[in-house]
Amino acid sequence: MDWRGTIEGRVAQSWGSVRDAVLAPKAAAPTDEKVASLASQAAPVIWLIGKVQAGKSSIVRALTEASAAEVGLGYKPCTRTAVIFDFPAEAPVIRFLDTRGLGEKGYDPAEDIAFHEGQSHLMIAVMKALDPQQDAVVNAVRAARKRHPEWPVIVAQTSLHEGYTPGEAHKRPYPFAGAGVEAGLPSALTRSLAYQRSLFAHLPGNGALVFVPIDFTQPGDGFEPVSYG
Repeated sequence: MDWRGTIEGRVAQSWGSVRDAVLAPKAAAPTDEKVASLASQAAPVIWLIGKVQAGKSSIVRALTEASAAEVGLGYKPCTRTAVIFDFPAEAPVIRFLDTRGLGEKGYDPAEDIAFHEGQSHLMIAVMKALDPQQDAVVNAVRAARKRHPEWPVIVAQTSLHEGYTPGEAHKRPYPFAGAGVEAGLPSALTRSLAYQRSLFAHLPGNGALVFVPIDFTQPGDGFEPVSYG
């Protein structure tokens, strides 16, 4: 299967379509010949680029339907500054690279970029919707796109509820299907989403660039649905 073609062809659609692309074919038991065949090839890598607590692990859980414990215990070191999560662990059809060194003094994304080379790729830049300090994230994405201008990028703008007024619920239907920031949101949240998008205005390369506001919460947090976006 041409994973790059599958993901790039659907990346401009909704987050749900990207999830479908990642999980097609669905993960099966390690004994399944189809999974074993896919695992014998170079499994595609999704590179998660974001600050600590930005929501990277929540995205992995949403895409794989793995538990928090499975994700937390499943990461293994792969470079000096990054860890990788294989799904499923026994015979991976998809891999998630999480750059843990991002934002640390002297971090150089060159080694993490090199880890991807020769494989199919998708970068997901993860940033809390109300956090304007995203230099480390943007610089890493820029460095990757300068070397690989065709790599598609999704910018996941997370924790939307932190910008809601007290008692406010998620907007239904989902208001971010278009290219712009929709009206009807709290002004501070609208400004922050627009500002983060402006940081990628001059991103090098010709690969797809898609912004996806999302909010993954716990059942007890009081927001429905818990996987929003």
